[in-house]
Amino acid sequence: MRWSSFMLAEYIAIVGVAALITTLFFGGYQVPWLYHWESAPQWLVTLLQFGKFASFTFIFCWFQIQLRWTVPKFRFDQTMALGWKKLLPVALLNTVVTAIIIVALA
Repeated sequence: MRWSSFMLAEYIAIVGVAALITTLFFGGYQVPWLYHWESAPQWLVTLLQFGKFASFTFIFCWFQIQLRWTVPKFRFDQTMALGWKKLLPVALLNTVVTAIIIVALA
């Protein structure tokens, strides 16, 4: 029972992230061309908005599942080594170079 709860929580998280991506980056339920229809009945507008949100959420769920199935999983020590030994020095170098360019151009 605990394993099924864990797997259910994984898929609930996938749906939650997909809904957040849809809301924050792709306009949520707003359909861009829908406001040009001023004589459209409200039930049709609501149905189209719900359909847009549901379809975008489904597409992003599908994308996340495909990504999870195809990208190899790294161990935690590999991820930590990548972050601390490679990405942090590159980020610091990027900060220093950007500061130098800003000071030189100012």
